[in-house]
Amino acid sequence: MPVRDATGAMHSLQFINADGTQKVFMRHGYVSGCYHSIGTPDGVLLLAEGLATGASLHEATGHAVAVAFNAGNLEAVASALRSKYPELRFVICADDDHRTTGNPGLTKAKSAALAVGGVVAVPEFGPDRGEKDTDFNDLMRQRGADAVRACVDKALATRPAERAASPGGRGLILLNGEDVKPEPIQWLWKDWLAAGKLHILAGAPVTGKTTIAMQLAATLSFGGCWPDGSRVAAGTAVIASYEDDPGDTLAPRLLAAGADMGRIRFLSGVWDGTPRKVFNARDDGALLVDKIRDNGVRLLIVDPIISALGAFDSHRNAETRLALQPLADIAAETGVAILGIAHFSKGTAGRDPLERVSGSLAFGAVARVVMGAATKRDGEGQEERLFVKLKSNIGPDSGGFTYSLEQTQASPGVFASRILWGETVQGSARELLAEPDDEDSGLSSNDTERFVRDCLADGPITSNEFRKDAEGAGHGWRTVQRVARKLGAETRKDGMKGPWRWGFYGATKATIRHEDDEDDTTKCLSPSSTSSPSLSPSGSVGDCLPADAEVI
Repeated sequence: MPVRDATGAMHSLQFINADGTQKVFMRHGYVSGCYHSIGTPDGVLLLAEGLATGASLHEATGHAVAVAFNAGNLEAVASALRSKYPELRFVICADDDHRTTGNPGLTKAKSAALAVGGVVAVPEFGPDRGEKDTDFNDLMRQRGADAVRACVDKALATRPAERAASPGGRGLILLNGEDVKPEPIQWLWKDWLAAGKLHILAGAPVTGKTTIAMQLAATLSFGGCWPDGSRVAAGTAVIASYEDDPGDTLAPRLLAAGADMGRIRFLSGVWDGTPRKVFNARDDGALLVDKIRDNGVRLLIVDPIISALGAFDSHRNAETRLALQPLADIAAETGVAILGIAHFSKGTAGRDPLERVSGSLAFGAVARVVMGAATKRDGEGQEERLFVKLKSNIGPDSGGFTYSLEQTQASPGVFASRILWGETVQGSARELLAEPDDEDSGLSSNDTERFVRDCLADGPITSNEFRKDAEGAGHGWRTVQRVARKLGAETRKDGMKGPWRWGFYGATKATIRHEDDEDDTTKCLSPSSTSSPSLSPSGSVGDCLPADAEVI
């Protein structure tokens, strides 16, 4: 199928196989603003996304049709043809993507109609509509030519949208507030992964960024639970990795995380009749849009994100915004959540966490949610891993989870790492990623230990309540957590959806303090024991508790 511009010059060819499942363009071809024409205009021009849809519309109505190849190209084609045919009536024949978040087919059609002063025709299937019935070709096969013609005639009887500019000119597109329907954010994982949005996961080397991304893809594939206990409906994930091999690295990590590999796709390149080339969002975005729709994809992981953006200076804000826009457009058009992997810049520890993302600040600005994976040392020098939210424009911008990496056998003879999620942590990214030395409450460790014992003396309390009490008493939250663990406290979750609670589970810590000794010596008592002096303490206290000892 020839791909031409408004002057008639051919810029590419689209190849479609016999059953319509494969659609590819010529290598080095150009599609944006180009179309394939069917028929000769007679006062009315119809615009549609695909060839089968366009052919059905022409057969049913007799009107000329311009095939734009995808929803994202409708407005560009409409604008080019408006300059060529200023007097024609334009009907944008939408695909009604009713099962896709944001209904990109209808949304893009309305935008195109507004840009050129056209009207929108929508296929009306009635009560017998099938789940996959979306376009006028589906309507033609189900209800015949009369139903298709009726929808187009209905659109022609409506008032055209106000033109955005004079033919061939430039102008602004203004949306009337009354025409904008407020819509809630559609979440894959509430407050973390949003359908139709671009996300960034950044971190330093060896923090397990890719392993975290594989864990998220696996969870989606089998309909598992996110780290906060909420469940996701099973869906398909596409992984575009420019650094790791699917066979010896990605697939083992996915299997280790329990993935349903039937719902995993690897984007290994672009085929256009020549040797495979690397996928580039700017040049190959239309191809990816088709695959996302055909496979019902809900999550796209790009690792690292910079490799999918083509040649640009990643330290220049303007260039970075332009390079990221194709991915943001793919997310908006298809409703897929896109998660791009990025790095933390070296030598940025202690800075604002969002500023640590390597490259231009535009990476953090364009993405709607930015997450971070980091390791830090607690006051005892123990390594702790944190998965936190650095920024969100569409929900809460704080909180996170502890996690650890575990090596496990993914399949016979194949070992891989997986993520073990820990407790929920509260606070801003700056607070959570601060080193213990950054917290200076002015209180001694004995004060903090006494506070912890008092708080947990009557039994477990929720993490939120524990933190609120700690900060109200002037204690740094990270210090309180460290001291609580040192004293033997643990966090446990109340069921699938219950809160995390801090408490002394299993064993109770007893602190032995001599009246003439400033140091505390600690030992564990079993749950059934009391402060009986017949128990042998640990350390150098002796074979029994001295008379002047106080058990707390």
